[in-house]
Amino acid sequence: MSRDKRRHKRYPITLEVVLSFSGRSPLRCQARDFCVGGLYVDIDQGVSGVKLGEPLTVEFDTPEGGHFLEAEVVRIVDQGLGIHFTRQDMAALAFMQRCTASSPPNLAAAAQIAAQLEEGVTLLFKRALEQVSEALLQRTDSLSEQGERYELYQLAQQLAQPKRQQRLLQQLEQLWQQRYEHPLKESVSESAELSLIDTEQFERWLLLDRCAAELRERCEEPNHQLELSLRQLPRFNRGEQEPPWAIKPLLQCWIDGLEPLCQQLIAVRLLLDFWRDEMALPYLRLLQQLTQTLQQHGIGPERPPSIEQTLFSRHSRRSEGERERERESREVIDSPQKSAEESSGTAPPLTALRHYLRHLNSAIAASPSSPLAATPLRISRERLLAAAHQLPPERHTGRYEQLQQILAQQGEGQIEPELAESIQLADTLFSYVRRDQRYSPSSQRWFDQLEPSLFKALIQRPTLLESESDLLNTLCQSLNELAYLVPEQRRADYERVDQVVRQQFEQLHERIECDEQALQQSCDKISALTEEYQQHYQQQRRVQIEAMEQQQRHSVAEQRVARELDHRFAARQLPTLLGEIIEAGWYPLLRQVVLREGEESPQYQIYLKGLEQLLLFLDYPQDYNSVQQQRAFKLYAWFEKMLRLNSTQPHRLTTLLSTLSLALATSANYRIQLPRERVEARLPKLQPSVESWRPQELTAKRWQHFVRQGQNLGEGDRILFQRQPDTAAEPLELAWSDQQRQRYLFIDHSGQAALDCSLGELAQKFHQKTVSLLERSGLKINERASQQLLQDLHQSVLQQANRDELTLLLGRRAFLRELERAIFIVLHQQLTALLLIVNVNQFRLINQLYGNEGGDQLLRQLATVMRAQLGDASIAARINGDEFALLLRADSVEEASQQAVALTTALAGSVFLWQGSPIPFSLRAGAVVLSEALISASELINLANKACQRALERRVTVIIIDIEESIALLQQGSVQQLMGRLTEMMTQNRLRLRAQEIAPIDRASGYLKHYEILLSVVDEDETPLPLFEFIQAAESFGRMQEVDRWVVEATFRWLNQHHHQLRQCAGVSINLSGQSVGESAFLEFVQQQLAAAQFSPTLVCFEVTETSAVTNIDDAIYFINSLKASGCRFSLDDFGTGYASYAYLQRLPVDYLKIDGVFIKTIASSEQDYLLVKSINDIGHILGKRTVAEYVENSQILDRLQTLGVDYGQGYQIHRPVPLEQLMITI
Repeated sequence: MSRDKRRHKRYPITLEVVLSFSGRSPLRCQARDFCVGGLYVDIDQGVSGVKLGEPLTVEFDTPEGGHFLEAEVVRIVDQGLGIHFTRQDMAALAFMQRCTASSPPNLAAAAQIAAQLEEGVTLLFKRALEQVSEALLQRTDSLSEQGERYELYQLAQQLAQPKRQQRLLQQLEQLWQQRYEHPLKESVSESAELSLIDTEQFERWLLLDRCAAELRERCEEPNHQLELSLRQLPRFNRGEQEPPWAIKPLLQCWIDGLEPLCQQLIAVRLLLDFWRDEMALPYLRLLQQLTQTLQQHGIGPERPPSIEQTLFSRHSRRSEGERERERESREVIDSPQKSAEESSGTAPPLTALRHYLRHLNSAIAASPSSPLAATPLRISRERLLAAAHQLPPERHTGRYEQLQQILAQQGEGQIEPELAESIQLADTLFSYVRRDQRYSPSSQRWFDQLEPSLFKALIQRPTLLESESDLLNTLCQSLNELAYLVPEQRRADYERVDQVVRQQFEQLHERIECDEQALQQSCDKISALTEEYQQHYQQQRRVQIEAMEQQQRHSVAEQRVARELDHRFAARQLPTLLGEIIEAGWYPLLRQVVLREGEESPQYQIYLKGLEQLLLFLDYPQDYNSVQQQRAFKLYAWFEKMLRLNSTQPHRLTTLLSTLSLALATSANYRIQLPRERVEARLPKLQPSVESWRPQELTAKRWQHFVRQGQNLGEGDRILFQRQPDTAAEPLELAWSDQQRQRYLFIDHSGQAALDCSLGELAQKFHQKTVSLLERSGLKINERASQQLLQDLHQSVLQQANRDELTLLLGRRAFLRELERAIFIVLHQQLTALLLIVNVNQFRLINQLYGNEGGDQLLRQLATVMRAQLGDASIAARINGDEFALLLRADSVEEASQQAVALTTALAGSVFLWQGSPIPFSLRAGAVVLSEALISASELINLANKACQRALERRVTVIIIDIEESIALLQQGSVQQLMGRLTEMMTQNRLRLRAQEIAPIDRASGYLKHYEILLSVVDEDETPLPLFEFIQAAESFGRMQEVDRWVVEATFRWLNQHHHQLRQCAGVSINLSGQSVGESAFLEFVQQQLAAAQFSPTLVCFEVTETSAVTNIDDAIYFINSLKASGCRFSLDDFGTGYASYAYLQRLPVDYLKIDGVFIKTIASSEQDYLLVKSINDIGHILGKRTVAEYVENSQILDRLQTLGVDYGQGYQIHRPVPLEQLMITI
């Protein structure tokens, strides 16, 4: 008991308990002292036969029911025992805490609060029902879809009916009473039964959760104070359950009560928005009224520290640390299912990251100097604060290392493990902030000055990084925004800002105890300074946007006039006089009318008809009669008047009118002699096409990539713009773009226009690398740093798994992925690459002569030479026992071939020693150039091996197969034959579709089934053909788009036939090849198919591979966003190979991540692959994506996936594929 007294504060208690020991009668006794860790009990009859460490059970009754606590004996006195709890029961401990109060529970207060709470909630619902109808009608203008507006109008009309309001109020009261009397614990696995395709249930839950989070943040302090006070009343202590007066239960009742009227998600969202905007203040008033009532009864939140807080902040963290040190390596990397918060897309809490770092570092076999290795000796926090006060403003090494050095110089002890872990974690996160490109040098200098004070605050409060106050993020974001708004070039403003920031941080640094309150004060002052400059920036931004919109209105009007004039006159041989009149004043006249009245106005049509009438008179081949002369005179007078009022060329007007007068007043001979010319179109000059900006050296396909980069920009995105070759790039923000995404305005740090360009100009600048995209991120600073740290750790694990243990080169599996990626880049980005295979001749003989160790030494030395010879862009791997594969990248085929010859020459000419003697050896090597005709890794390796065999036969070191020869060899095989039959296969039903279920790993009844559509191929005798060879052939000859079109059409046809029967089906997944993703023609084809479909597009999920998406990410983003706008979903296939960083994945708007099956196959037998799958799954959940594991072939794999918390699985253990036409039987 003594150890618990030192660790936890004790409170006097009077409580009758029963102690039960194994093998003896229970003892009824009185508990006298209570703390978080245990009890001290009096035993009147004395203690006999009880031993230290003996387990027992503590039993007592409460108004809520009986409780049992497992414990052990830690102290024995004459008539008492000290008991330490070995397992905590939160409700039991909370009750004992209440029993420590000096007075009994206030029953009168409990009754009054119950009545006041019930009445207050009823008034809340009543007020909401009275106001919601008008609020919804006000929101109809914000909806773009006519159907949505109609649905919302109908809902508002129904809610405005008094009788319906009364019925709804009664229903809401009943729902809340049920929640009040029978509270429900919110289940973390609430969405575990959701189907792969996002369902309405999940969308509704997500909307409610987000609204509740926003309101909870606004009402956090009064809600927390009220909860602390109400817990002193037994009736209102709900333990871990969310109390019914909390915001989320109220919102749940609100939506459930109105559910019959709000079937559409848009209605749910607007009803929640109404509560958030209009009912937050009445809800706060209710909380304040309840708090005032409690205070009148002398009940307030000033109580001993809550049991829950103490347990979570101290005891449970300590015991968790002890448990982790005792676990086996496999248990160390296991983690519970992700929470609902994690699954909704938020970054990982730092507590979770803390454990995750510990897990991964132990799995990577971290050395004793590992940054997360905790030491057992301890130092007081007062001395630690004094040491932290000596931290220098500059960060030459890690802050934790600096702190350790200061402690060592003073001869102090070591930091306690938990605090050391918090400091090390903060140090790691801060180091990542310094590497973050989104933070400018000036903001990083300020951050360096702030760091020592942050560490002092962290020592006093180790959970500062995990605080919900968001202090750290607010402070750092303010610093970074200040650095952007006031760069060093604005010397006077920058000196002012720098002085304020330095002054604040110097004041913090001077304080030995820099607590959170002091940080908050500095944060408030810096935030106020940021707000001052931000207001000026936003004001200038609005001015620039208004000016641009005015320009755009004039530009659009001018283009509309030009389009109309082109339609009437372009490409015709007309009198030059007509064109001069248009330029002299008629063109601006027409533009002004369009701006003022629009194209449909009568005045605009009159002016256009006037030009047509003038042309008829000028083209009339005969002399005018008297009536015509009179009309010509009136026409001239009208044109003279309008031209004098609107002429833009007054200096030419007199001559022009004189010519016009003669033309309309003289004989036909004069008009016939007027000069004529072919009228050129005006619109192309005003609105150059995007294609006109394409540089000649770029293919149309490559140019489209840069166009997509511009189209994917959104307002608020920032770019780096380099005005001149020798100047530094400056950050600019996209402030405005037109609706057609054809014109863009970027502003600088002062809010002034800095770059006004068309889409074609912008794409050209992306190509010229004078513009680059600044990585966008809406994440908080600690979340962003956490993600980067997690990504780096995942890469460390991935690299270790990919390495060949003997040579430390890449292994076969990793090299094949790199080769496939290079093939994809060759197809889309004109990369030049060459595959080189190197074999050791007679390697078995070398092993016999020098032993396996000698052979291994030769392989290691060969690998060393390869690493020394290769450039940074090239890759080397050991793919078999004595076989090496190298991927050489260069600017040309000739350069790559020269690299191959130089490398093989260097290898063959090397001398390798074993035990002082050289090892005789020889090599054979074969190389093949990557080309668009070779898009299969197996093809390339086979051809390279053929070249190796030729080299052996000809007794030369290396043979290189060029592109022409590789195509000839390819056409000799079965691939060409398959391609010749592709059209026949598609027309004669030789392509077949099958379906395989994708199911939740934690399968529960009632979930909607989802299926992946699989392709198979058969010959004339219905014998299955190898699908891999068929896909390889289609890709090699550029015909995969045809295959993808056939699959989409066939699947959509089946969905149309059965759409009425698909209520129990969540949807289907369709694989798309890299050749189809990003292609405009294929995108248009899919959009046309969706427009004609009878089923909902939400039934369709397209799967794209990680390689194809990341290699052409801007094309992929445009493609995905275009189809998601129709309602489709997307899954990223074969995820986890390491290509897609967090920056890429945050940009890719996919819904699901399918973990590469190559890792899943061996998850039950390979600890390395198990760790990889865990890190991949965690990355997916951090990014807010659902994860899917393929190749789930047995129960062992399924069990491991369930342990890791993977969301969905696919494989023979779950469901064997069935022909698509038989699927309705299964459903």
